[in-house]
Amino acid sequence: MDEKNQDNHTLDLIKNRRTIRAYDPRSLTQEEVDTIIQGAMRAPTAGNLMMYS
Repeated sequence: MDEKNQDNHTLDLIKNRRTIRAYDPRSLTQEEVDTIIQGAMRAPTAGNLMMYS
């Protein structure tokens, strides 16, 4: 995916976010958990405190 399409995909995800009230009962793989944690570690924090650095 080129950078422009990736930016558009990211913006689409942000614009179309929603609250989930019912979750899939399947467990996440360790790879999925690691990917989520890596994303959270790179996400901005309130006041740019960077608590996870």
